[in-house]
Amino acid sequence: MTITDRIQNTSYGPTARNYDGLILLGYAAFAVLALAATYLAAAGPGVADVDVVVAAVMP
Repeated sequence: MTITDRIQNTSYGPTARNYDGLILLGYAAFAVLALAATYLAAAGPGVADVDVVVAAVMP
């Protein structure tokens, strides 16, 4: 028990920051940008509906 009493992780605790919300916000923003890029690419001439579906399903 003396070993567990001596080992303390000082980097974790009240000084640790919570970045989970910012990371999820970044993923959501990237998903919106990817959907917007797919939508704008689908509006181009010479792009068939099948090509858009394949691009969305198989990145």
